Amino acid sequence: MSNEKSFKDTDSLKNSRLKEAKDTIVDTSNFALEAVSKSSERDFNPIINRIDPNELKEPVGGSQPVVSSRNKHKIHKKLYRGQDVACKLIAEEQNKPDKSDKSSETVTPIPSRVHSELAILSNLGKCDHVINFHGLCEKDGSVLGVFGWAENGNLRELYEKFDIEWPRKLKIALNICRGITFLHGCLAFGSISSSRIKLFIQ
Repeated sequence: MSNEKSFKDTDSLKNSRLKEAKDTIVDTSNFALEAVSKSSERDFNPIINRIDPNELKEPVGGSQPVVSSRNKHKIHKKLYRGQDVACKLIAEEQNKPDKSDKSSETVTPIPSRVHSELAILSNLGKCDHVINFHGLCEKDGSVLGVFGWAENGNLRELYEKFDIEWPRKLKIALNICRGITFLHGCLAFGSISSSRIKLFIQ
């Protein structure tokens, strides 16, 4: 009987500690999210960097546009301040503006959700494991997003084409974890798929 009571007490203690641990995790997460939210309200800058189209140069030897497997949009490789960058279409202007009107300096409207996401990217600190967003560029009635260039494509393309060795897999997994850890300290984000993991030359 005493053994049975002892087992019950042990189970009760385990459940109590488990519940306590869960509560601690939830409370800590809520506190962290609240702190980030308050910090964002104070420091968040909704203005996205604008890039002069003249600063986007053709890379040496030119480049062929790469078609994104995710949304079928063409991604153009350019040179921006000595760095290879990827230029992605964000929005297209439906009605061409009157070029004689010099008073208007507004860029082509982009969806508010997309603008919010890009503004968040603009406010992230620098991390070697999160793709760099340089800003927006308006050219020929279109708005382009300028991002860091991933020379090796994405993770899905890599494992569909090649048999990846385990040391390489572990290195990729470690770098993904580092990127996710950095993002968790800044904002809440959605799902991460292999097509969203970009691979740079290492």
